[in-house]
Amino acid sequence: MPHNTFTRWKLTYILDRFNLWRWEKSNPGSPWLAQGAIQFLDQYLQKSDVILETGSGRSTIWFARRVNTVHSLEHHSGWHAQVSQMIQQQGVSNIIYHLQSNAFSAQPADSPYVQCVKNMPDQHFDMVLVDGKHRGDIAMLALNKVKPGGIIVIDNVERYLPLDIILHDTMPNAEHPGGAWAAFGEKTQQFRRATFNNGITATMVLFVPQSNA
Repeated sequence: MPHNTFTRWKLTYILDRFNLWRWEKSNPGSPWLAQGAIQFLDQYLQKSDVILETGSGRSTIWFARRVNTVHSLEHHSGWHAQVSQMIQQQGVSNIIYHLQSNAFSAQPADSPYVQCVKNMPDQHFDMVLVDGKHRGDIAMLALNKVKPGGIIVIDNVERYLPLDIILHDTMPNAEHPGGAWAAFGEKTQQFRRATFNNGITATMVLFVPQSNA
């Protein structure tokens, strides 16, 4: 990379990081998603919705204030305890909070974390947020767990699927996904989608067709 190009890239990265830090300081209760995705979800979600998020945090309460029921899945017992305390302190009662180990013996699909999602009813959720652990396996399961016409949201999508944008944190192998992500990309190639980014990372929203065969 030429020196001038590298310098511009570095300065852009610093600016994007500063803007992200400033935004998060001003919005301490918002999810750790690209800002455009947060704005979209704030308008899109309805009070009748039932959603699943894998990986919990401040997003858990944020979602709970906008929908009917949040199923939230967490693998870390210490973090689960902290978020449980936050939920109790804020008097939120529409969260079903699951604690499941992400350990596995042969492959990620064997873990209690993934099995928890697998055992949830099919076509039950208006939205599934793919975050947290074992994201490829969770994304594949989400295809059956989301209602026709619902959405699948993938955080840090630049790590897993090819994008038409270049981000500072893009992982090299995202251009050639393997395993579950390759299968997910093939199954969703005709889905309508919207990708939001802040220069550092990206969040993708996939719209599941009304007929999700």
